[in-house]
Amino acid sequence: MNNKDNKPFFKIAWFWISLSSILIAIICLIITTVNTSKSAALKKKTSSMSQSYSKAMSFNRDFEKYLDKNVPNYSSYVSDAVDSVLNKTKNDYSDDDENANDTASSSSEELSYSFGKAVSFNNESDDTNIDVTIVSAGIDENYSSQLNNPPTGIKPMVVTIKMKNTGNSAYEFNPQEFNAYDSEGNTLNFDSGTYNNTMPSSVNVGQTVSIKIFFDAKNDGPFSVTFADGTWK
Repeated sequence: MNNKDNKPFFKIAWFWISLSSILIAIICLIITTVNTSKSAALKKKTSSMSQSYSKAMSFNRDFEKYLDKNVPNYSSYVSDAVDSVLNKTKNDYSDDDENANDTASSSSEELSYSFGKAVSFNNESDDTNIDVTIVSAGIDENYSSQLNNPPTGIKPMVVTIKMKNTGNSAYEFNPQEFNAYDSEGNTLNFDSGTYNNTMPSSVNVGQTVSIKIFFDAKNDGPFSVTFADGTWK
C-alpha cells in the first residue's frame, strides 16, 4: 500500500493552498466593505454640512423640491400663482419685481464666493466646524506629469485649498468632497494623481492645512469649485 495516498488531509499541500486562498478572499471582502462604508459615511457627512448663515435658504430650496416631487400638479399651481402676479397693476408688479430681484441677488451672494474667500461650514450632529478657502483654481502645466494617465488633450486643473478646523472634533478629510466645473458647467474628472501629493487623512482641532487637488480639464476655464452648498468662482 502507498503511504503517500494515506496522508491526513491537513498534511496535503493543496488543502493549505485552498484554505489560504479562501482566507485571502475573505480578508479582501472585509477590506472592500469597510472602505465602501467609510466612503459612504464621508459623503453623508459632507452632504449634511451647511453654511451656518444660509440654513433658511437651503431649507426653502429643499422644501420646494419636495413639493415638486410629491404634490400632484405642483407645477401648475406655481404657474397659476405666477399668472396671478402678472395680472397685478403695473405699479404693484414693478415694486414686487424690484423686491424679488433684491432677494435673488442676496441669495446669490450668500451661496457664491470669489476665490480667496473663507467660508464657515458646520455639522451640528458631530460638532464639526471648518473654515474652507478655495484659494485658486486654474490650469498649471507644471503639474502635467502628476496626472494619472490623462487622455490626449487633457490639461491639469489645479485647485488650491486651505482648510482650518475651528470645531471641537477632528474632521475626516476626503479630496473627493470637492467638485470642479468648467465654463460650460461640465463636471471635471477628479484625477487620482492627487493622492501623490501630501494628503491629510484628517484635520485636527485647531489645525490648518493646505491641499492641492487635480482635475482633468479640456479648456482653460474659467472654472468653479464647490464644497457642500458653497460655490467659489
